[in-house]
Amino acid sequence: KEYAAAALWNLAQGGREIKKAVLQAGAVTPLVTLLKASGGALLAAGGLSFGSSGACLGAFGAPRGAGNADNSKCAAARALGSLALHSQGARRAIVKDGAIKLLVSLQATGTDDGKAAAADALGNLAGRDADNQRMITQAGAGKP
Repeated sequence: KEYAAAALWNLAQGGREIKKAVLQAGAVTPLVTLLKASGGALLAAGGLSFGSSGACLGAFGAPRGAGNADNSKCAAARALGSLALHSQGARRAIVKDGAIKLLVSLQATGTDDGKAAAADALGNLAGRDADNQRMITQAGAGKP
């Protein structure tokens, strides 16, 4: 599943039309499901294809340590963050699927790579959207 999330991350870095196609294909829900996954739950997460480098991903966006829940969460957060960048429709879909609390949790408790990916995604979700900023704050982002 993390390979699919990595592939989506690569696609999400394309232009608006590519992001729109990824959204229309229903990619957000499986990515959010990966944020919830742990261990064996990865096998049950919904199935899903990603340029800048994230430490949870190796060469060509391939995840490091296949089957690792931490890598899967990191890859999913990277994909969601890329989708959210410059796409109000993606931000709405991501928030609607409940990703904010999961990203805040990953930012607080994940690996260093997962924390960074979650922070980037939350930043892209916050953007200039006061409602999203409020929800992110209410979910506990930035609290020790």
